[in-house]
This record gives sequence, structure tokens and C-alpha cells, in this order.
Amino acid sequence: MSIRSLFLLAIVLSVFSAVLAKNCDNTKGANTFNPDCDSKKQPYCVLTVTGTSPTFECRECISSCDCDNDEFCSNKPGQKGECKKFGKNGKKCRPLSTGQLTQIDYPEEWKCAELYSENNVLVIDQEGVCIEQTCRYCDYRGGGGGLTSCGVDTGLKGERRCAYPGTLVDNHKYPWVKDVYYENPEAVWWAIFFTFFMILLGVQIASCVFTFFQWRSGN
Repeated sequence: MSIRSLFLLAIVLSVFSAVLAKNCDNTKGANTFNPDCDSKKQPYCVLTVTGTSPTFECRECISSCDCDNDEFCSNKPGQKGECKKFGKNGKKCRPLSTGQLTQIDYPEEWKCAELYSENNVLVIDQEGVCIEQTCRYCDYRGGGGGLTSCGVDTGLKGERRCAYPGTLVDNHKYPWVKDVYYENPEAVWWAIFFTFFMILLGVQIASCVFTFFQWRSGN
């Protein structure tokens, strides 16, 4: 077998290993951590197939707080419990209601939501927020909606909140995010003043020490 063939085989195997999920025993814990799910990538035991013979598999999320800031936890059949990119972000939209989003009469390009079809009915997998006819992850204006803001111990990822113009950012980096300064300048100015204060304090201490040693050497 040639090197090229081996390389392609390795890629295929890696893709299949990422896609295939491990089955888990729901009696040990369902929609939560499960001892059968020993992979850091897929720590949750999730119901992926309903019916008379339900299937539980190890998956990476049970909420969007387990995913990155630009991702959501999917409920789409075949992808349930997987973190997916919110592909509608930044695209043109119209502020449709939740009911209008699931109606086939409205064009797809108007909708600020990831949708899928189930039994010939449109279902919302993740809804965003249409702000000034642009689809965003979340509503920085405080109206709610869109992707989830996360607090302490609400998922596998860190704390996050919605920042202008409608994106989720790390709580600790929030005041320094581009454009946030204009929305919340006080936090930035306090940080700047504190830095200057510490510099001045260091200069004063160094000056006092230098003066003291000069006085001692003169005596």
C-alpha cells in the first residue's frame, strides 16, 4: 500500500472515529455524566433515538454551555448532543416570531434560526436574534433570546455573556472586547486608573528607597 493510500485511510478512520458515538447504559445516568462515557470529548449519556428500543450514546453536550461561544448544542436527529456552529450569524434577516420561523411560507433567508425538518414539519434547532436586520448570536440589549449566557458551573465551558453587537464573550474579557468599551466604559477606565496608580506607587516607593540610601551614604 502506498504512502498516499495510508494517509487517506488514516483520515477516513479519524473521521469515522469522531462521528461514531459510544453506547451507554442510561440506568447509570441519563442526560448527565455517566461512567460509560469516559472520553473528555463525549462525557454525557444522551438519548439519541426514541421509540420502543431507545438508544443512549455518549455525546459532548446537553446544553449550549458545554459548547464554544459560537456554537449550540443540537437536538437534530442524528446530531443530538453535538456542538454545532451557528451558521446564520451575520446574515440578513427579518425579526420573525417563533411561529413564523417554522412556517414554510416564509423564505429561508429571512430566518435567524437553524432549522431542520421532522415529519415534514420545520423545527427550530437554535434561534438567534435579528437585530437591525442582521442575525446575531444573542441580544446585547437585554431582551433575551438567542444563544445562552452561562454562569458559574452551568456547563463545561466558562462564564460568558452577550456583548455588542450580539456575540457571546468570556466574562473576564468582556470590558476589553472590541466595541464593548463604548457600551461599558467605566470598567475600562477603572482598570486604566488602577494601572497608573500602581505605577505611581512603585515610583514613589523607589524614590523613597533611593533617598534613604543617599541619606545613609552621606552620613
